[in-house]
Amino acid sequence: MLSHNYRYKINQGMQAASATYRKAKRLIEKSLGIALPSTKYPSEDFQETVDFISDLTDIKILHAYETGLNRGLKQAMLWLADGTLVVQGDEIIVRKPLTVKVNRRRSDNSHQVLEYEFEPEDIGLGRVD
Repeated sequence: MLSHNYRYKINQGMQAASATYRKAKRLIEKSLGIALPSTKYPSEDFQETVDFISDLTDIKILHAYETGLNRGLKQAMLWLADGTLVVQGDEIIVRKPLTVKVNRRRSDNSHQVLEYEFEPEDIGLGRVD
């Protein structure tokens, strides 16, 4: 049979684990700026928080993908408007370098301008000789 002191140490360890789960959950909530529901089971609360973050990440990835498509289509229209790309019959003629500038906001709210240059082949255009 286990002694009273030994059982106390197990309970104390369980309390510490529960406190750690609750603390981690509070820090995540603070970081995300949201409040998530709490139950009497800290480990389940923590798992719910992790699942929420996973769902949130999926939403952010899809949003980034949609934003990229939107920006790409706008850039293609700009290239058509300024004559960088010209459509002649069933061919697209590239008259200037395909350059994209992106103004990226960092987590510290500073900005960084990124510039990318693409070859026509990079965007699926084949060379016509």
